[in-house]
Amino acid sequence: MVRIFFFLLGFGLIVVGLTNLILLLNLFSLGYGLENYVNYIFNNSQIYVIVVGIIILMFSVIGGYKNELYI
Repeated sequence: MVRIFFFLLGFGLIVVGLTNLILLLNLFSLGYGLENYVNYIFNNSQIYVIVVGIIILMFSVIGGYKNELYI
């Protein structure tokens, strides 16, 4: 049950972070270039939300298999 919670938490963080990055693509319509977009992404906290979400998701999927039956 805990693994399912952490899986959903990681998945939710990834979805929120990637959604905000896609919404930030509107900066191109305002005249910003790719260099400015990448600088803004790395200075914004959303990239860290994505990284934390990926780490939580990986630990929930790959994490220990104790108390589970191996066939």
